[in-house]
Amino acid sequence: MKRLVFYLLGFGLLCLLSAINGIASFGVGTAGTSIGHHSSWLLRTVAFANGVVFLWLAYGVHRRLNAAWRVGMFALAAGWAWLFVMVCLFIAQDAQAYPAYGRVGSVALIMVASSFVFLYWGRRWYASRSYFTEPSIG
Repeated sequence: MKRLVFYLLGFGLLCLLSAINGIASFGVGTAGTSIGHHSSWLLRTVAFANGVVFLWLAYGVHRRLNAAWRVGMFALAAGWAWLFVMVCLFIAQDAQAYPAYGRVGSVALIMVASSFVFLYWGRRWYASRSYFTEPSIG
């Protein structure tokens, strides 16, 4: 779990840094570098809140808090649901480029493949619940 705490700290700090300086993405390609900025204060606020949640999760995993385990399980389920919504929106946005059976097939293929990944990590996270025992105070 030390590796997980390290990753959560890193993600949390990167999200806070993104909220402070406004850089949302950075890429290097054949045309040079491209830097994407947050388009509104709302997105900066979301990045800040995301960073705070990651940092709290790092603390919670380190302290073995049951609430951290519950938030982690919720995040896995919410991540899968968010992926489903985003795949549907992406395919619907480019609806003219795909026939109807192709759109449904693409969504089905992506969701079945991602379900195996999310189920694997969900089972591993569920099996780790015994690690999360509230430490005694004092």
